[in-house]
Amino acid sequence: YTELLGPIHSVTLRARNSLARCLMDCKKYVEAEEIGQETLGFAIDVAGLEDNLAIGTREVLAQSLAFLHRNDEAEALYQETLRLRIKLGGTDNFNTINAKHFLAQLLAKQRQYEEAEQLYEENLALEMAKREEWGPPDSLRSLHNLACEMGRSGKSEQAESLHRELLILNTE
Repeated sequence: YTELLGPIHSVTLRARNSLARCLMDCKKYVEAEEIGQETLGFAIDVAGLEDNLAIGTREVLAQSLAFLHRNDEAEALYQETLRLRIKLGGTDNFNTINAKHFLAQLLAKQRQYEEAEQLYEENLALEMAKREEWGPPDSLRSLHNLACEMGRSGKSEQAESLHRELLILNTE
């Protein structure tokens, strides 16, 4: 794409994000972070800070930073992504819920369990309200995440109860 469309074409930038995700899957986090940094700069220059391409690129970069244990930088990017997702799509938008999910995962990784649980609970309420519209797989993801988080943070009985609820909902 770079040769055909140029380095800052939106298709090229999306391809760079896909490459960064692939590199993370291959555990090449430093290279993914380098591509993410460069792509974010291009995306902001081309589309602006609040464009979906720049926001998505910010998310990819935050993921690579989290894998590199640069949690403060990752958290700042996730917070900014969430702020922009809420501003542009509202609180009950699927992209906003995903942004909240990524932030919650990072907070849990940093042992900030209460903050992570709060985000998972917020997502769960929204996903259950959207269950008819989105369907079970998407509407039940936060219930699973919340149950796992409670288990990790020592709330075993609550985790068990949520896992049992999830099994019931999955069979409906």
